[in-house]
Amino acid sequence: MSEVKSSRVDRVCKTCSKQFSVPMYHFKKSCCDFCSRKCLHEHMRSLSIYVTCQRCGKSFATEKNILDKGKGKFCSKKCLITPPTDIKTAFWSQVVKHDGDGCWEWTGNKSRSFGYGSFAYAGTTKAAHRVSWEMHNGPIQVNSEIRILVCHKCDNPPCVRPDHLFLGTDADNNKDNMLKGRCRPRVGSSQWKTRHTEAEVIEMRRLFSEGVSKRSIADRFGLTMSHLGFILRRKTWKHI
Repeated sequence: MSEVKSSRVDRVCKTCSKQFSVPMYHFKKSCCDFCSRKCLHEHMRSLSIYVTCQRCGKSFATEKNILDKGKGKFCSKKCLITPPTDIKTAFWSQVVKHDGDGCWEWTGNKSRSFGYGSFAYAGTTKAAHRVSWEMHNGPIQVNSEIRILVCHKCDNPPCVRPDHLFLGTDADNNKDNMLKGRCRPRVGSSQWKTRHTEAEVIEMRRLFSEGVSKRSIADRFGLTMSHLGFILRRKTWKHI
């Protein structure tokens, strides 16, 4: 073991081309390609790419693999977290306006579930269409009892065009969904919690009309007396 540790390998520095030797147990390390720290740092600087900071305009060095990840846009953490002085400039730079009555599409971050735009500014994040409404119509009044929503007339979640938006409550939004056929109520056997089908409900009512007792019908279909009473009086299963 002592012979292996004492043996050395000749190398040539990648920066200054100077010949030097390293111990055998360091041979496979990348630092062994350079004769000194100075040469290593000079080599790293030669691989750097100079770009312009998107916030302050200062030129700074970064690496290609950082740029490939979509990073390296700002020269410092201060520039990264400091928002532009004008919120409107930051907002509308992420919007594409289509001609005529077309939607104004949000091109920034979007929620994965529904596709609504997400606008981050000065450490806070809000829905992009809500920010657009407040820019054109002023702040939305906060109500502790009723939640006020910004709804879409165009049914296009990324749209931030102010005349495509309107204020409403959860009830207004649900009503709008139903009128547009996007939120049809589930009835009968389409309800995930139901235990019976339309045919069975029709059979229950037929048996009762023929004089069969409620107890017999309830036992046959596995119902409580109160549940069967709701079905027979059409408190439930009203659609048949």
